[in-house]
Amino acid sequence: MRLSVAVVAAVLLSGCSEEQEASESLPPASSAAPGEDLPSLGPDSFPVPPDAREKTPEGALAFAEYYLQLGIEIGSGNAPPEALGQLSASCDLCQQVISSLKQDVAAGYRHVGGSMTFAEYALPRLDGDAAEVGFVYSQSAYKVVDADGQEVPSRSAPATGELQSGMFLEWRDDLRSWTVDSLTIG
Repeated sequence: MRLSVAVVAAVLLSGCSEEQEASESLPPASSAAPGEDLPSLGPDSFPVPPDAREKTPEGALAFAEYYLQLGIEIGSGNAPPEALGQLSASCDLCQQVISSLKQDVAAGYRHVGGSMTFAEYALPRLDGDAAEVGFVYSQSAYKVVDADGQEVPSRSAPATGELQSGMFLEWRDDLRSWTVDSLTIG
């Protein structure tokens, strides 16, 4: 099933694992290993956490969750849409979502409400600089509002139900991080 950009944007804007503030669900940036000097990555208000910057199955999984949570920050107006682009390798769907988010920002829209679940099948499979992350995604309904707080029905989305989904990640030594090479929802 091919999903519309609005529904995929909903994927990136709706949370992770359980209803909670995104900033509470990831370790703080200060949890880096002592002496580890990671270059800054991601928006200042929501940087990629150190555990998502490890070239391990656990690191790939943490990165996938972070990437989806970053969409929440962007949709709520707390980060620029370009932040997803910095973390997307050659992901066509990601570029469509970034474009849609840029349109929302330009129109003064923000995303309100909604939650999602992210349940991995197992730890990601690593093969050199590549990782495959499989997960089941579902999202509750959410709405998009304009600068006056009025709902924009054409940009809002209903609940999705459970969708078998996945990401292909690519390790970048220059960033010391994963990037999204491909994203599939549903």
